[in-house]
Amino acid sequence: MSTRHPRLCILVAPDKFKGSLNSHQAGQAIRRGWLRARPCDEVECIALSDGGEGFLDAMECAAGGHRIRCLTTDPLERSIDAEWLAVPEDDGFKAIIESSRAIGLHLMRPNERDPLHASSAGLGSMILDAARRGAREIIVGLGGSGTNDGGIGMASSLGFQFLDPQGRKLTAIPASLEHLARIVPPESSALPPMTAATDVSHNLTGPCGATRVFGPQKGVTDEIADRLDDGLARLADRVKADLGIDAANLTGSGAAGGLGFGMVAFCGATIISGFELIAQALVLNERIGNVDLVITGEGRLDGQSLAGKAPVALARLSRAHGKRIIALPGETDSSVDFSHWFDLVLPLSDLCDDPSQRMNHAAKWLEKAACLAAGRIGA
Repeated sequence: MSTRHPRLCILVAPDKFKGSLNSHQAGQAIRRGWLRARPCDEVECIALSDGGEGFLDAMECAAGGHRIRCLTTDPLERSIDAEWLAVPEDDGFKAIIESSRAIGLHLMRPNERDPLHASSAGLGSMILDAARRGAREIIVGLGGSGTNDGGIGMASSLGFQFLDPQGRKLTAIPASLEHLARIVPPESSALPPMTAATDVSHNLTGPCGATRVFGPQKGVTDEIADRLDDGLARLADRVKADLGIDAANLTGSGAAGGLGFGMVAFCGATIISGFELIAQALVLNERIGNVDLVITGEGRLDGQSLAGKAPVALARLSRAHGKRIIALPGETDSSVDFSHWFDLVLPLSDLCDDPSQRMNHAAKWLEKAACLAAGRIGA
């Protein structure tokens, strides 16, 4: 073996490249590219997630289990099939649900995005399916949603009613929230203990809330942003008055269009960091402690990446262990300085300036980026 390139142990742990590669596919592309330049290195790949898309795959990689298919609805309440994961335990099984499987933004074409009417009802159907099958605990990964309804669609599926000032039942969509006068909970609930794994730390409303930060990608325009944000604020007020729950300012309450808030308000859930949950399940502390270098990536590194997203969370953990870490994102926001977190950031956009080429051939460009990174990082 060359003394110039002593053998390194590498941990490859990317998040998904939305619209192109899941975390497993991204990891394999990075592995291939790295080994082209450094064939003697030992490279381990794991699927990573922060609670959004890819959460089910990462938890299956970490905990095993088997998938169960159920009938549910997408954000526009069209019938679809979706899977959740049943993980065996001594006293039964734990259900793992990825909310984006039912209400993900990717389930709508760009011209279908309708934040005033998109509903989280499909997530409620998945929760009910897991509960009826006997789940002793339900963990829901939040992220990648196409909804901005604060969880009222989900709550409606679980038996909650939303009434106007005349006591008439409202359709559980964001457009109705300006008329909300009272919330009536179901007479009984058969839900097991629940956990909401969030991919961001934002609260429900305001400049850093669900609507303002994440709404534009879901079709929120300046003309309706105030209406949506005011609707979530009214929902929070009614939840406090009618259910006795004050959750609007909880860390992560703004995740997935306010589903973090909704999970607490309507399911009694506890909010935790999705990355921390995955890190524990994958024994990441031990894995990072045993390698020389960590490689990660995702579709885009930007300001939102600093608020709980997997690559930066992984960088924090790697730094705590004194390990070097490389980021290979699809693109970066040049206004954000990531040098504090990563020893090297090599975006695919530096190698290919055609976005459609990067999207359609992401594995090829990611493999090339990993090969170049291997040559730059040294021993």
